[in-house]
Amino acid sequence: MVLDQPAVTVCCITYNHEAYIEDALKGFLMQKTAFPFEIIIHDDASTDATSEILIRYRELYPNIVKPIIRKSNVYSKGIRFISIRYIASVAAGKYLAFCEGDDFWLDPQKLQNQYDIMQKDNSLSFCAHSVRVLNDCEKKDSVSSYSHIDIGRFSFESVVVGHSIPTLSIFCKNIFDDFFDIYHTPLKSADKAIIFYLLSKGDGYFENGFSGVYRDHDGGVTKDTRHVQDYVSNFEVLVLCSLKIIPNSSLKLLRRELALVYLIAAKRVFSTSVLAAFLYLLKSFVDRSYIDLQFLYFFPSCKIFLATK
Repeated sequence: MVLDQPAVTVCCITYNHEAYIEDALKGFLMQKTAFPFEIIIHDDASTDATSEILIRYRELYPNIVKPIIRKSNVYSKGIRFISIRYIASVAAGKYLAFCEGDDFWLDPQKLQNQYDIMQKDNSLSFCAHSVRVLNDCEKKDSVSSYSHIDIGRFSFESVVVGHSIPTLSIFCKNIFDDFFDIYHTPLKSADKAIIFYLLSKGDGYFENGFSGVYRDHDGGVTKDTRHVQDYVSNFEVLVLCSLKIIPNSSLKLLRRELALVYLIAAKRVFSTSVLAAFLYLLKSFVDRSYIDLQFLYFFPSCKIFLATK
């Protein structure tokens, strides 16, 4: 390895985060490591002062902070997996550490600890940790874990049903060469796709400790009933794409998770559309009866799987 070549690339995506981005940058720059690292931040044509802040930090840390500042917003054009498409593809690091621009890290040893875990066990594809959750509307800091995965090594079964892994905790090998062969359809929420993909390359490792903060924004896609259909469709596409990499032993669990998504959707739209709630409920029973998911793959536009607005 070249003497000054980064061993780790911090991957950050941001848009209109002028109120938050400095917290993220300070969390990156306070890291104490025995190896060099770089920080690549993709600013998706922010309309506030986010880009100005990034330029200022680039001038202060020219060898570390490397912003990509868009003149036009690519997300609005339907482009997804921005951190993989635009950052991982140019990253110099052997490892990648993810954190979005409105989240931040707390532990100055985070990168070093995760680097050591990965270096000791080559069979791991990534490691992660718990985070604190900050409700940005209530200004309430929760010490409860964002994830409920047991400490130690884990595989698909631990994350297929219900359990989530905070993106800002992911530290992984830079191994996304064939990612878009599998996830070729845009997803509004990319978190689980990235985790599923990494688990197809090796096990994960969950470590103890709260090393970062996830900001919980009111009005997210899973909270606003106006976006329920998008949320459900996103999960359906995730399931269809993931069929190529999910082990057979985990398919039954994935079906249960999809049924649960339908039940949650039915509850959230019931007050505004009884018909939409009924269709979601029907879909949940179909999936709980474990009809082959290949049906969804070959007939993705079947009316029974489309909810009414």
